Amino acid sequence: PSASTAASRAAEENSSTALPSKQSQSHQPLTAKSSTQTTAGSHATTTPWGYLSQLDNQLPGFSVTVAKDVVIGGLHLQNVAFVVLPDTQEPFVEMSEGSRGLLGIPILLAMQALRWERTGSFELGIAARLKKPITQNLLFHGTGPIVQVGLRDQLLSFSLDTGSIDTDLNPVFAKEAPDLMSSEQKESRTLTGYGGSDSYDSVLLPSVVFRVGGLDVTLKPAHVLTSHGLGQWAGNLGNDLLNQANAVTLDFRAMAMKLE
Repeated sequence: PSASTAASRAAEENSSTALPSKQSQSHQPLTAKSSTQTTAGSHATTTPWGYLSQLDNQLPGFSVTVAKDVVIGGLHLQNVAFVVLPDTQEPFVEMSEGSRGLLGIPILLAMQALRWERTGSFELGIAARLKKPITQNLLFHGTGPIVQVGLRDQLLSFSLDTGSIDTDLNPVFAKEAPDLMSSEQKESRTLTGYGGSDSYDSVLLPSVVFRVGGLDVTLKPAHVLTSHGLGQWAGNLGNDLLNQANAVTLDFRAMAMKLE
């Protein structure tokens, strides 16, 4: 995950993955902690500007390269596209060398299912599949995963962002739960993406309890954006809520997420 709020949303919202420029230009094999090895292809194209998500500003330039082989455990992928960004650009500027890479939705879908535990273990493929009975709570809107989240007796739709440290709530949340907004405290919330940082009007709530993937989790404090939302959903679900579980399973074959 990135060290910046919402910094890696684009990796999940777009059909590519991301790497810092230093590794790509050297065309050397990359080895991450998850035993991911990539060999960047020799062909890259550069665009003068671009948008990687609705959060990001116009970028001064990034390139696209293709890794001929990507190996993650027993999964072997070929010809995987990577967006290449400078080391000095978010989110890589705050990440240690050897960890400066983000895996996007195409690779996660190729895994079919993935499970990680608080102890640090990681599984993918058949071993990570959920056992029946399964409650379907995932869908895709374009290339973005959306998860169903419970709030008291309501069901809300959140964008799922495993690369974001923080969970942020959107104006839709304020409309769905107006009674919770009575304890609001006005503030300014800074969000950081590939294009840099921007500040938005928001309100601060002491805490909100959600039910995510069958587990009650607490967002404390809760930031509700009022002048700008991260999409049309009630919120953007990040790792501050996911990490309250001992284990998280994403099963794209069953279209379900489970927290234990």
